[in-house]
Amino acid sequence: MNNRSFVWELVGALSGIATVVFIVIAMAVRGDEGDIGLDPINSSAQIAATLADVSDKIEVSAYLWLFGMLLFIWFLGYLHRYLREAEGEGGWLTSVAYGGGLVSVAVFLGFLA
Repeated sequence: MNNRSFVWELVGALSGIATVVFIVIAMAVRGDEGDIGLDPINSSAQIAATLADVSDKIEVSAYLWLFGMLLFIWFLGYLHRYLREAEGEGGWLTSVAYGGGLVSVAVFLGFLA
C-alpha cells in the first residue's frame, strides 16, 4: 500500500468519527426548542429578537447536520469496500448495509428540509 492510498484510507475511517462529532455538536447547538421563553407580556421587539436567535441556532444546526451527512456518505463508501472484501464473491449483505446507509442519509436530509 503506498502512502497516498493510506492517507485516503485514514480519511475514510476518520470520516465516520467526524460524522458523529458533527451530529452531536449540531444537536447541542440546536438545544431544546420546547420552551423558547416567549411571554405575551414582552414587547414585540423582544419576541422578534428571541425568534431570530432561535432561527439562527436552527440554521447553524442544519448546516452542521448537512456536513455530517456528507461525511457519512464518504464513510459509507469506505465501509462498503471493506465489507465487500470481507464478505467475498456473491455476498449481498454488503449491498444491504450500503443501501440502508444511503436511505438513512435521505431520511436525515428530509428531516432537515
